Amino acid sequence: MKLKVFTTIFLIGINSTISTAQRLSPFGSETNKRVYGEQVNRNPYDASLSYFECIDPGNAFVVKENGKEYYTLYFFIEDTLTEAGFRVLSPVPELTSPNKGHLATEDFYNSKNKSKGFNSLLRISKADGLEKRKELLNDNSEPTWKLIGENDDSKEMDNQENSLIRIVNEKNNIFLWPGLYRIQISSADKKELIGSFLLQTGTIPAVQLSPLVADWRKL
Repeated sequence: MKLKVFTTIFLIGINSTISTAQRLSPFGSETNKRVYGEQVNRNPYDASLSYFECIDPGNAFVVKENGKEYYTLYFFIEDTLTEAGFRVLSPVPELTSPNKGHLATEDFYNSKNKSKGFNSLLRISKADGLEKRKELLNDNSEPTWKLIGENDDSKEMDNQENSLIRIVNEKNNIFLWPGLYRIQISSADKKELIGSFLLQTGTIPAVQLSPLVADWRKL
């Protein structure tokens, strides 16, 4: 499967999310957070990305696994990360739209289902053994995936049905080493995936996540 044409360009950097952050609660990191009583202050990620999509029936990124639909994206990490963060908001909040530096699919602009949303479930997995890009070319078999993060409802989000995951290197015996990773977004109530969502990612240090694709062999 080929990635659909994006109408905006990809630019890693904190400045790419300024206008969105004005309308959304900030997405900060776990690393170096400061706690003042019940208040938690989180520093922004060194690098961030916003990805806008609207799912219609037949979307090329949606695959079935054990009878459940998952919107699936693959990416490759080139260098070891200290932390990676992921969150999904569905539907895309009102007055929030792609800006320069954000990714947006054609369906996000053209779909009639943009106002619809779903109770998101978010999963992050790492492929065993595929830690160098050349290994992707030499092995066409489906990788063995290790789940390293999963979230259904997040109390930190304004809408608690949205999902948020922060993964810190070496914590709970999880390592953010170079290699092939995948993001899976599904409906927590097992309904058909229909509607818009905003996926936001962040990394420390500012390591670029390679372009998000529907087929890991295209990385």
